Amino acid sequence: MLKNGMVITAHASSAYRHSLAEVLLSPAVQNRIQDSAAGREIAALERWRRVFATNPDRAFFGMKHVMTAAGVGAVATLLISDRVLRARNVEGRQKALALVELVKEMNGDVFVFSSLHVSGEELNKLTGVAAVLRYDFPEPDDEEDERAREEEEKEAKALQEAEAAALAFFDRGGSIFVDNGTEE
Repeated sequence: MLKNGMVITAHASSAYRHSLAEVLLSPAVQNRIQDSAAGREIAALERWRRVFATNPDRAFFGMKHVMTAAGVGAVATLLISDRVLRARNVEGRQKALALVELVKEMNGDVFVFSSLHVSGEELNKLTGVAAVLRYDFPEPDDEEDERAREEEEKEAKALQEAEAAALAFFDRGGSIFVDNGTEE
């Protein structure tokens, strides 16, 4: 039922929940709900799907890839699920909120999808975060990220070994004299 009390009837292939998406995408229903938040969200998700199908370099999904694109101001439209914004871990919530703020600062559009709505369920299947970009942006190189992570792990291991060697030195009674150049 719409605000003005009008009821819309539409055909569905079945009575199951997945058919709700079919009904919401029908032209008759789209014309009636296009001014509502749900209508705008459905249109934004459909636009993301079209762009992803025709030009994947302009449509990303997943927090890591969308954050990378947002970092250079490439995100025109951010689609984010309320499930992501309500993540159980504080770090995940902070990252999602920072992403939303960054996109808004760059004059991007932000759509927060309800996980209870069919469009939100669809977005959650795509990790809960997706974006339409302003321009073609190559997908971040996972190999480069892997190499950087391996380097960080090597450095951390070397630091741990140095700390262990220093502790062993002091455990054996070793001492270090540091001359700071001042006289007493």
